[in-house]
Amino acid sequence: MVIIPIISLKGGVGKSTIALNIADLLANNNKVLLIDTDPQNSIASLLCKKSNKGLGELLKGEVDIKDIIIKVNEDKDFFIIPAGDFAITHPIDYEQIFTKENLKKVLDELKRYDFDYVVFDTAPRISKPIQTLLAFSDYFFIVITPDPVSAASFDKFLKYLKENNYFEKFSVIVNKMEANDISEDFYTFIQAISKNNILITLPKDLKVVEAEGNCMPVSRYAPNSAFVSFLKEGVDKLKKLF
Repeated sequence: MVIIPIISLKGGVGKSTIALNIADLLANNNKVLLIDTDPQNSIASLLCKKSNKGLGELLKGEVDIKDIIIKVNEDKDFFIIPAGDFAITHPIDYEQIFTKENLKKVLDELKRYDFDYVVFDTAPRISKPIQTLLAFSDYFFIVITPDPVSAASFDKFLKYLKENNYFEKFSVIVNKMEANDISEDFYTFIQAISKNNILITLPKDLKVVEAEGNCMPVSRYAPNSAFVSFLKEGVDKLKKLF
């Protein structure tokens, strides 16, 4: 069971979209679970799924894990666990119960389900849940857009990764790349400070918005889109890591 958090340091970079589509592509040949740890409950929203009970309630001990695992579609072994209402309505309490001990219990329970990959969507900042997840991760991805705010936050986050010996366990996904001087300049900056540790670069693609409007992963709605074509290359690289 490979554990892969998807991380960003600011909102609006497309982290949840990428987490959803990586999980969906992995599920073409594997059994995959996508867990939403972000109180915004983005994954359930993107798929138009009910999400009143989820990870927050599980960490509190109020639900059984079998009751909150949702199958996304019938033709793939792709499942999600939403964040749930408690994470939304009590975000401070939710973070306090997101401990290593509680997460280990969840992961131990999940071993009974024989998932090949467990992907985690996360809140867009350095938080206790992210710090906890990194301790259990086999590998993780940092989603960045080629703009000044995203690049600056990434530069600061790199110091945290070095100090905590995580620098060898991640790759960068650059999202919403456009053909202009600003994008290209900040892409060069990201490339330099990450020591060229970029897994893939994804173009800005209107098919992403269309897919989300139809409550579907882009990989299912527009499998031949530029976004999906590049993301498939990244998923192929990911599989070779394990």
